[in-house]
Amino acid sequence: MADPISLEVITATETAVKEEIHELYIPAYYGEAGILADHLPFISILKFGEISYRDVKGENHYLYIENGFMEVRDNRIIIISDLTIRGEDLDPGDIDFAMKEINKKINSASDGEITVTELEDAILEQKKLKAKSEIIKKVNIK
Repeated sequence: MADPISLEVITATETAVKEEIHELYIPAYYGEAGILADHLPFISILKFGEISYRDVKGENHYLYIENGFMEVRDNRIIIISDLTIRGEDLDPGDIDFAMKEINKKINSASDGEITVTELEDAILEQKKLKAKSEIIKKVNIK
């Protein structure tokens, strides 16, 4: 097995993850990217979505992230993000409730109840909720 990679995920308030891993997948700005041991130096802007990684014990982990950037160098990955939530900390009830509310808001656009800007914001929020929902499914499969 390849040498482990050091992963550190940092937000403004905490170090959300600090562990040794074997592989990482991130929501890079231009699409999903994967990182394995001995990856060339790499810097990327991150958008909202799922980060998944496999630790040295072979267990899969999932995080929801919003906006940030990542640097890979010398088998060390540092991710700095505005928001990071561990998959197991996502509440399915909260996500379902928020999804119902955002769908109502989006549907109200056809009646002219919200502006185009509000509709765009609601659609973005819906996409974020769908990403969280997909992570919940993966965490619950374990």
